[in-house]
Amino acid sequence: TVLCTVTNDGSIVAESIEITNEFGGGPIISMTISEDSFSLGAGESADFTATFSANDRAEVVQHEFTITATVTSWQDIVPVDGTPLSNTANHTGDVAIVPYGLVTLDMPDTSSRNMETSQEISITFQVENDGNDKDTIDIRITNANELTQLGFVIQSGDYLVANDVQSDGVSEQLSFVIRAPSEASEEIRNQIIIEATSGIDDAKDVVDFDLIVAAEKDSAGLGAGLSEV
Repeated sequence: TVLCTVTNDGSIVAESIEITNEFGGGPIISMTISEDSFSLGAGESADFTATFSANDRAEVVQHEFTITATVTSWQDIVPVDGTPLSNTANHTGDVAIVPYGLVTLDMPDTSSRNMETSQEISITFQVENDGNDKDTIDIRITNANELTQLGFVIQSGDYLVANDVQSDGVSEQLSFVIRAPSEASEEIRNQIIIEATSGIDDAKDVVDFDLIVAAEKDSAGLGAGLSEV
């Protein structure tokens, strides 16, 4: 919304003023004027608004607009175009729909993953671009250091990228490959946090679930208590 002010710059008589606009943004963008006529005494001003609206997920565009104020009468005198009494004022500007990001991390299985020591699993997913422009989407395991300290090995690396995902499109299938710690004297349970972030702005989506590594079975005591005869 743009706030506009129209003023009768004269010092003697009242003016009737008509507001019109020229805009070629439709059907993607529409423009409306809150009031289109005013009667103003000498030196008086009045405000009106120009409002622009667009469809959800409208594509990235830019259009020029012009707002014109025209004096339609001075007191009871109707001015003739081209005469000193004919008076107009214009304002020209641009209105644009800028790119915005909106991403969805589409992971069919967000249940806990039960693993044995040294077992390798793949966490597969896709990312959806719900924004209004082509986007390159980053996907990270944000707590990778924490998992590494527990003995997990992130075979695929903790960062993937989906390049040039079209608006309303879906990336190819991606996977993080993770190997469980080689030793587990007791159960290891830790959350994994995966975050998808738009390359256009800070829009993001996050998925998390538990990685559970079962404790190794203790076979050291097999045969304990037996002695040689």
